Amino acid sequence: MENYLDLKNARLSLGLTLEETAKGLCSPSLLSLIERGLRAPKAQLVEKLRARLHDGFHFESSPSIPSGEYLVALAEIKLGSFSEALKSSAKIKDAQESSLIRALAFENQSEHALAMELLKPVLIRPVLSTPQFCLATQAMVRLCRDSGDFYNAIYWAEQSIQLMKQNELEQSYVFELCATLSSVYLEVGDFNKAFELVNYASRIDQNDWDRVVSLWAGGLVRFTEGKVEKAASMLREAFVLSEEHDRVLSRTRILQTCIWLEARAGMEKKPDTSNQLIELINYYRSNGLEEDLANTLNTMALVEANDGNKNLAVDYVNQSMKLIDKLPDLTLAKLLIWNSEVLLIVGDRLRIFELLERALRLLSDSPSNRSTATAWADLATLYKGIGESSLALECFQASAEAAGLVKKQEIKTYRSVESATHVASPLVGGDLHSEK
Repeated sequence: MENYLDLKNARLSLGLTLEETAKGLCSPSLLSLIERGLRAPKAQLVEKLRARLHDGFHFESSPSIPSGEYLVALAEIKLGSFSEALKSSAKIKDAQESSLIRALAFENQSEHALAMELLKPVLIRPVLSTPQFCLATQAMVRLCRDSGDFYNAIYWAEQSIQLMKQNELEQSYVFELCATLSSVYLEVGDFNKAFELVNYASRIDQNDWDRVVSLWAGGLVRFTEGKVEKAASMLREAFVLSEEHDRVLSRTRILQTCIWLEARAGMEKKPDTSNQLIELINYYRSNGLEEDLANTLNTMALVEANDGNKNLAVDYVNQSMKLIDKLPDLTLAKLLIWNSEVLLIVGDRLRIFELLERALRLLSDSPSNRSTATAWADLATLYKGIGESSLALECFQASAEAAGLVKKQEIKTYRSVESATHVASPLVGGDLHSEK
């Protein structure tokens, strides 16, 4: 059985009692058994205890050059081998390097709360190298953004950008953070700020990967403007450039988003699209990337629906919906809406109401912001497409309220799947990792 004496030593160095350390995580008696090696705890509990006791662990400060053990674990992150990266993190002597690797692995395994808990002490008292600090900030920004906490996403990004500029750190890394932050401002509807951040690249010397990031961020801006074909074209160029780099995970996400945009825009399907999606599905499935897998299955469903393959489209929707349990509420609501769009194309009437009602409940409990407003508007369009005019009006009202355009009113959910009577009619969107 593994020895957890280090937990006890960290607790004692901080002057904490068993009760104080265990509060909200486990019972004091269980913690005592764990410290004495008499009980094997779950991995999630150990990570939460280590995060709480972070300042009690005594390691040497992180050197300016990342350790070899860290680089091995990071390579496993890049390849999508997150279980192996977690095992490798145990060999890393530096506390912050180890926390960063574990956070990146947990983020990609949809353990968002655990990842954020690991990153907070790393960013509050950073002793990491510049690439590591950039990577940690980007991860925290993505986690906050995807959970709908845009205030904290902006806070962490702006704080890190200011710190890096003050210390005149490498401009390329500053641009990486600016590109990530631009996606947050797009979500909250501040397009001017998003443009400013994306255009920051024109004021610095770019390497090839900076160009990829610039195209990615610019493509998201164009998509938000409604210029879907332009966005798809920019992401296609980003994917071609990314093939010169060994950042496998980033390349897969660029390609998946590009195909999704092309399918949404009704652009001509490329000959290798289906094979590329199958390769992406196999890659995400083999590496346990459930959120990426769910999004890619939705993209495959949309492609098959556009090709008139109704049964295949429904099958991929069903596969996508089996992977949603760990997704944040806003991310889940969007995926429900995107899968409903596919079902609307193929005319699967009952499933549409089932998915849309679930999305409606999730959005009703979500904070008001531009991203939520966009999701409400998409939901309204779908309800309108199936003849539910009253629900469509309510959702458009909720969209305006979420965007702060009108005074908030209570949104009533009164229609169930069983009460749906209208026939469906034909219907006339992951983040890029830095990996530096």
